[in-house]
Amino acid sequence: MVRAYDAQTGEELWHKSYGIVGSLTAANKKLFVPADPNIVALDQATGNVVWSAPRDTFMYGATAVGNGLLFVPQGSGLKAFDLETGTLVWTAPASSLWSPAVANGVVYASNLNGEWAAFDARDGTELWSATIGLGCGGSCTNGTPAVANGVLYLSRPGQRPARVFSPKSLGETKPARIILVARTPCREERHSFGGQHFHVASPVSMPRS
Repeated sequence: MVRAYDAQTGEELWHKSYGIVGSLTAANKKLFVPADPNIVALDQATGNVVWSAPRDTFMYGATAVGNGLLFVPQGSGLKAFDLETGTLVWTAPASSLWSPAVANGVVYASNLNGEWAAFDARDGTELWSATIGLGCGGSCTNGTPAVANGVLYLSRPGQRPARVFSPKSLGETKPARIILVARTPCREERHSFGGQHFHVASPVSMPRS
């Protein structure tokens, strides 16, 4: 069941009966609902269906929004739908049940084969991929990537440390600012901080001016 309430009064505005596995995403005056077996776009104000598109598997977490597209993890691959029409724009080879993340025109997604991958948000072109775990298959990527301050954080299974990827300059003519996030894989190093071990990719010098 999906219910919408007035934020000021708590009055129920509308409700819809859906079987949901996953979380809701709100963007562009729409509410995107993982209503099995579809992904459904509802008008936030009325609850009316704007568009609906089929999915081939349930998912954990939520969809992601960026560049005018809705990114939906599926067993047949990561799919990008037009936010306004629900038209399928592209499909990328990343079969997953977990939420993707979008930052600076790049979509980061997990894969059931144990890889993490980065895709161009415009057309789904793969920019790079990385395998983190050792013999743990898709469980190595059970999680959602996070991007903050030009750094991409990826989870690891069990008590193993997280992986941290920093951006590299791609030949910009101006001093590099942190606007391109992990478009290319970086050399990984191991560091310690406060007695805790973590992995960090070695970035080039990037002025913050």
